[in-house]
Amino acid sequence: IVYKKDPGLLQLPVAGGTLIATLDQSYSTTIPGIRPEDLFLASQQRLKPTFALSFRSGNGKKFKLETAETGFQQSLGMMQRGRLGKRRGMIFPSTEVGKGSVYMFNCLKPLDLLFLKGSSIVDITHAAPVCLEQDPDLCARYGTLEPFDTWVEFRAGTLERQGVQVGDVVDLTMI
Repeated sequence: IVYKKDPGLLQLPVAGGTLIATLDQSYSTTIPGIRPEDLFLASQQRLKPTFALSFRSGNGKKFKLETAETGFQQSLGMMQRGRLGKRRGMIFPSTEVGKGSVYMFNCLKPLDLLFLKGSSIVDITHAAPVCLEQDPDLCARYGTLEPFDTWVEFRAGTLERQGVQVGDVVDLTMI
């Protein structure tokens, strides 16, 4: 997933979860609902690509997407992750269509965000900057006024290189 037990990281209990911080405290994140002793066990799983996505308006290249399905996986998202590989991303599916937003708390690199309703692109955020705030509530939010049921995160610049626009359609297949 995004966390490995590391002697250079502190794991401290906080109200309702665990605080993970570098020893110099330059980076930290709070993971709600997980006790420190359960964190390593809960995060052993590596998210493997389970979907392939291609843009109908693009060059036909497929992107392999890791799937963040559970609340825990979605709360970690791309936190503490290095740069995604080329033609890689992470998909956040939902069973309901609604409105919402995403923040870049504890992300290490800017990301492109793609919001989908079914297979149609309803909104795009290019190169959402990382949030350097200590409190996630102070982070800028990126979302759409349009209802969506899925969002996908790519390394910054991917969507521009693919020429993707709102209204385009994607093909999602299980792999």
